[in-house]
Amino acid sequence: MELADWLIALMPTGKMWEIARILRRIYGNVVVLLTALALNLHEVQYNGLDESGVLSKYSTLQQVKEDIKELAQRTAEFAEALRQRLNP
Repeated sequence: MELADWLIALMPTGKMWEIARILRRIYGNVVVLLTALALNLHEVQYNGLDESGVLSKYSTLQQVKEDIKELAQRTAEFAEALRQRLNP
């Protein structure tokens, strides 16, 4: 297992935002966007939906589904861009 895999598996969610801001210097703003989406989805997974929209960023399951799709799509695009950058 690569060191990066271990870091991903063991990193507390509270540190993800800090690391994303550091990685932004190397990889650009997309890292911050992907991290924000992932943390928002983690929050709703942990706390559930809030139909009133006061305590959660998500009030419907449709909103969650849309962000999951966006996170998956943008992550795939980012990974492909990194592959091309590392293997021109």
